[in-house]
Amino acid sequence: MLEIFNNFVKKYPDFISIKSAGSDRIQKELFSLGLEWRARMLYDMSEVIVREYNGKLPIEKEKLMNLPGIGEYIASAVLCFGFNLPEPILDTNTVRIIGRVYGLKITDSSRRKKIFKEIMQKLVDCVNPKQFSLSMLDFAALVCLPKNPLCFDCSLNKLCRYFQNM
Repeated sequence: MLEIFNNFVKKYPDFISIKSAGSDRIQKELFSLGLEWRARMLYDMSEVIVREYNGKLPIEKEKLMNLPGIGEYIASAVLCFGFNLPEPILDTNTVRIIGRVYGLKITDSSRRKKIFKEIMQKLVDCVNPKQFSLSMLDFAALVCLPKNPLCFDCSLNKLCRYFQNM
């Protein structure tokens, strides 16, 4: 899969080259990854970016979210990971950490709740938002696990309401 991705990026290094290749070509290139509908969206997005933004990805969240296939999570991820901007990344993993540390109830819709977004916004507003967000994801994968979290080894356990209530 990584080889296919690397070859794709080498062949199509920008939105102009994706648009120039045409929708059918892009779909064929990504077919083996099972990304047929995403390939179409990538092509459609490239058309808009070339037409409206001279081939350059906009860095305003609202403009990103108006592109085909881009919702709030992807827009936030692009801004944070692509441009190192303090944009909160709220997914199952980061919500789990926030919920446990702050003693908030976690549900399937927590990533859309205002309180989680406000907390994450304060946390990510730091010197290196990209590194912070990547660290949160790593922390969730290695320590603050969905089942059997490693609370006794956790460096946050003195602050964590989940640990305090064990």
